[in-house]
Amino acid sequence: MWGVTTVQDMSPPDQLEVYEALRKSGELTCRINFSPSRLGDYKMMIENGWVIDYSDPERPHPAGDAWISYGTLKTHIDGIMGGRTARFFEPYSDNDVENRLWRGGWREFSKDMPSFKEMIFKADAENIQMRIHAIGDEANTILLDILDSMAIVNGPRDRRFRLVHAQVLRPEDFARFQGKNIVAEVQPYHVIDDMRWMQERIGYERSEGAYAFRTLHDNGCILSFGSDWPGTNASYYPVNPLYGLYAAVTRQTVNGKPDEGWFPLQRIGLEEALRAYTWGSSFGAFEDHIKGTLEPGKLADLVVLDTDLFSTEPSDWLNARAVYTIVDGKVVYKRE
Repeated sequence: MWGVTTVQDMSPPDQLEVYEALRKSGELTCRINFSPSRLGDYKMMIENGWVIDYSDPERPHPAGDAWISYGTLKTHIDGIMGGRTARFFEPYSDNDVENRLWRGGWREFSKDMPSFKEMIFKADAENIQMRIHAIGDEANTILLDILDSMAIVNGPRDRRFRLVHAQVLRPEDFARFQGKNIVAEVQPYHVIDDMRWMQERIGYERSEGAYAFRTLHDNGCILSFGSDWPGTNASYYPVNPLYGLYAAVTRQTVNGKPDEGWFPLQRIGLEEALRAYTWGSSFGAFEDHIKGTLEPGKLADLVVLDTDLFSTEPSDWLNARAVYTIVDGKVVYKRE
């Protein structure tokens, strides 16, 4: 009912049993791009052949098929800002009572940074694409360093390295995206949820580099938009892509606040936001040769809305609904 034709799922491998059962019964109504969610799973992926196929250098593609595809591994370098576990160069601004020097922490594998890098390099050497959660500015800087080192150790390649969230970056790091096909896998709705408390937590200057869609785009980064559904223990995120489009274009709450948007220079246009949800996400998954744009020869996956987004106000998009969702040329949802 929300017009979703592909889901990029980051879960334990046993989740695949559900998708395979749905496919067998004819009940799978959207395509799945699947990523194991633990760095140690890279060995299993190699054994199963879940890697990116570079046999045609002009058209690398994932393993699997058009319905369930593989080749990407998800891991984390740091935590989340809501729990003050995202890793920053400088301490949090609002943590004087507990620990005024606290800068955030690391995750399961990144606590041992040399081992963390070694596993990433080994996975990359076997043509596994990396998608890595990074929230704090130091976490994002370290991942950009790792990417630069990877190109030296394993050689240049169209990696489409995916920075999941790419939430807060230092001003000097934006230029490092140039010419690398780095994919910022971001969730626009986070902006209008987190703006309520972010400046209190990390201050105004660091917030300028948060969810910096315009600056990322203008520095050659590929924007790939998604929902982060269902969210975390602290917040629920809607699966409806129209909420994400609204957030990216306005940077306002659903009630239209603030009037000009939160750090309005980082707003992007509707066409750019739509491209991030469609082509950008397919590019990030090495599936842009079969989906992401409407053109002859590509999969017949599309949605028909009851609202013309280009002739209406962003506030109207929040009430827009799908009339038809079509996957593989078949209507899988029709609004009654």
